[in-house]
Amino acid sequence: MARTDPILQLTDAKAESSVLGAILINPGCMVDVAEAVEPGDFHDEPRSWVYEAMLSLWHEGTRIDFVTLCRRLEERGKLQQVGGQARLAQLINETPTGLGARDYASIVRRLATLRRLLSAAGLIARLAYDSKDAAVEDVFARARALVDAVAPGDGDDAVLLWLDSLEMFFTVQTQRIEELAAIGSGTAPARVDFPWKALRQFISYLRPGMLAMVVADSSVGKTSFMECCAEYWARQGLQVAFFHLELPHQFMIDRRMCRQSGVPMRVVESGTVTAAMEDANGAMSLWHGGIHYVHCPGWTAQRIATQMRLLHSKGLCDVAVVDYMQKMRLLRERGQNDAAAIGDQAEVLKTACEQMGIPAILGSQVNRASLAFERKTAQAVRGSGEPGEKSNVVITLDREILNQDAIDTAGNVIAHAGDRSPTVRGRVDKNTGGPTGDFQLKMNAARFLILDVLAVDEPVVLEHEPLELQF
Repeated sequence: MARTDPILQLTDAKAESSVLGAILINPGCMVDVAEAVEPGDFHDEPRSWVYEAMLSLWHEGTRIDFVTLCRRLEERGKLQQVGGQARLAQLINETPTGLGARDYASIVRRLATLRRLLSAAGLIARLAYDSKDAAVEDVFARARALVDAVAPGDGDDAVLLWLDSLEMFFTVQTQRIEELAAIGSGTAPARVDFPWKALRQFISYLRPGMLAMVVADSSVGKTSFMECCAEYWARQGLQVAFFHLELPHQFMIDRRMCRQSGVPMRVVESGTVTAAMEDANGAMSLWHGGIHYVHCPGWTAQRIATQMRLLHSKGLCDVAVVDYMQKMRLLRERGQNDAAAIGDQAEVLKTACEQMGIPAILGSQVNRASLAFERKTAQAVRGSGEPGEKSNVVITLDREILNQDAIDTAGNVIAHAGDRSPTVRGRVDKNTGGPTGDFQLKMNAARFLILDVLAVDEPVVLEHEPLELQF
């Protein structure tokens, strides 16, 4: 027995012809059909050419009828290839009714989607055969992308009508009041804002789906910046997924203890347990949220995104932190250069955040060319400026090299000549949700801790600082 081509089982010539015939009978139905069907949805190429000609007439505002369609196909040299005038007349005669265009179009769209899914399945099978030595997470990420590419979109959700948008604003305002009340009572997770007043004047909070980049040179403090954010968010009741591609788990935990207890790293590394350490550990155990560390050296952005989705499905990822971009392994498409591949890394993470409805921050080193500039910008991202363009927020950090010792008000040396200055010069260089501008923070390098700069007469009261800190 001869095998039936599976592609032919997923076609309906009658439905394809009826879509075209319905348009000729009732041109007004083109609005509904164009929303549902693309030329590529027709399995039969000549029918696809007829539909393309109809679309071109409709876009021009020209009436679609037998005469105009014949003329357009003839102009394109396709009239005889589709069967001539006789075939177009036959489309009208074969169509049951001009009122069924939407139903015919849905059949054509559904079968086209299934054919694409079948094609994607073949590509996924080939991908599996060719990926013997690849990480399983990367293979799944590519397979997911192939399936997502053929998934039908929901056009109704993509359109927000004008009057609906006016009503939506006040509806959302009421929801925001209720949300803030729930946050204040502890019955809802906190918003993802920043721990520093200096930064909140520009960015009130990171909205769901937003990607913020933190850009700095090596040893400036971008990891400390992101660690301070993560701990502040965990204390506020959020579940934080922290992907660290360079530092091992133990070092991350040791740095956290230095920040929270005030005990220097040399004491932590000695194995000593102090009362301050026990107090800090007890205080952290009372945090309403938590930080879930993922040590992922050499992972691709696709693999990180897959793990983000897994943690999110378990309720363990309200916000993600990725430290840092240049440590991720590039997954190049054929013929793609490094700059485009690096840009794709940010796009993969941003898309994952949008799909899950969570924000994320992504660390990045600066390029060498930017080191000579006083002011770092979104274009300073090492390897490519594209990630900065694809991010919603770009924050640059810098600390100058000191020419002489830095002395605090008590006369103590807090940084030696040749070290980085304790003053962190920051800039919100891109902000889709508000203004941009410069700000300053203070770095305590011994504790991997970044703080607001306090005025001389201002008491030391820090929202994210458990113990008093002396500079």
